[in-house]
Amino acid sequence: SSAADAAREAAALGTAAVCDVSNGGDMAPVWLNAGIGGLVQHEIFGLDLHAQAGLLRAAAAGARVVQGQGATIVVRPTAHSLYSTRADVVSCAVGPRGGAVASIHAAEDSDELMFLGHATGPLADLVADLGADLSGFHPPGSSPVQTLAELGLLGPELLLVHGVHLTREDMSMIALRGSALCLCPRSNVHIGGRLAAVPALLSAGIRLCLGTDSLASAPDMDLFAEAVVLAQAWPTVPDETWLHLLTAGGADALGLPRYGRLEVGCRP
Repeated sequence: SSAADAAREAAALGTAAVCDVSNGGDMAPVWLNAGIGGLVQHEIFGLDLHAQAGLLRAAAAGARVVQGQGATIVVRPTAHSLYSTRADVVSCAVGPRGGAVASIHAAEDSDELMFLGHATGPLADLVADLGADLSGFHPPGSSPVQTLAELGLLGPELLLVHGVHLTREDMSMIALRGSALCLCPRSNVHIGGRLAAVPALLSAGIRLCLGTDSLASAPDMDLFAEAVVLAQAWPTVPDETWLHLLTAGGADALGLPRYGRLEVGCRP
């Protein structure tokens, strides 16, 4: 019922399409009932070696299409992040599904960089406390973006989420490979107290869009409120930029060309 309430709230705020990420991948009817299309992703995560076979089976699932209420949802697997999911599972989960975009958390928090660099820090302590069997897990020793590039996963069909802790080299690689980046400013302020470097991202030529990162770390589903945070932080960025992130930027990032534009043949 809470998911249905969130979908109705999103529709009332003017949302036409979403990328919904959930633990079961069973949210398509909720969004379709609200008249909203887009993507639903079954998020897979786990580092424990004993769970590897089951994770790989879930990650290998194909994409399927669900329709209703004049909208279409594509359901596919994805992976939470490189710090919470084994690399082979990530590669399988976010691999191509006929143009259906996958998403992955990347460079959200400094703890993530410590864990991927040296398997140290608070995330390493958390994994140890959970008793996960990390046999065969070796930290890549590089940034999330560099690791995704080495795995051959960066590209237009992979949507990166957050991008708060990116180097100049990371930004150049994202722009070169054509991945889009979803900014979740209110979530980032809530979790880490800082925002992604939007002017630098724009200068690098990275395709940007906006997200809420869900009610777990944002007070509501209002993308306009996300844009306000960024506009206040960078008042010299033209308002047209924020409008693009709210509309066509999001549609392009999700591979939904019929959304986000006032053009003949597009969905209002």
